[in-house]
Amino acid sequence: MATVTGCDPHSKWWSSVAIVIINWLQGDDAAAERLYPTVEHLPRSLQNAESLLPKACLNTFRAVRALLSKPENCQLSLSHTDKASTLLRDSLNLGPHCHSSSLDKVVELMVCDLLLVLRTNIWRLQQQGTSPTGSGLVGSSGPAGLHQASPPELQGFQQD
Repeated sequence: MATVTGCDPHSKWWSSVAIVIINWLQGDDAAAERLYPTVEHLPRSLQNAESLLPKACLNTFRAVRALLSKPENCQLSLSHTDKASTLLRDSLNLGPHCHSSSLDKVVELMVCDLLLVLRTNIWRLQQQGTSPTGSGLVGSSGPAGLHQASPPELQGFQQD
C-alpha cells in the first residue's frame, strides 16, 4: 500500500504525533486539531507491534485531548494518563533484547515529560475545584492554600 500511495503509514503517524505535540506546546490548538484524526487512527501494524511506545503515545494524546476539550473531565484524562504511564514503563522494561533507537529514546522522554505536565495540570484543576482555604477540609494545605497531593497522586508522579 505504501508504494501505491507513496506514503509510509508509520512515518505519517509518527510525524503527525510530533506535530500535534509541537502545536500544543506552541499553543496552536487549531493546527493540532487538524491532525487529530490521523493520530487517533493508529496503523494496525503499530497496534500489533512488539513495541508498546506507539500505544503509550496514543494514550498520552487521548489524555491531553480529553483535558483540552473539557477541563472538568479530569478523571477521563487521568485514566488515559495512567494507561499511557503503564505502557511507557512496560516499553522501557522490555529488556536488553529490545534495543531502542535514539529516536525512540527522544519519544520516550517527550511522552514522559508530557505525562508529568498532564498530571500537574490535572492536579491543579482539581485544586481549583476544592473549597477555599479554611473551609475545614481534611488534609494539610501547602503554599497558597493548595492541598498536598494524595498518595495515589504522588505514586503516579513517581512512576512517571
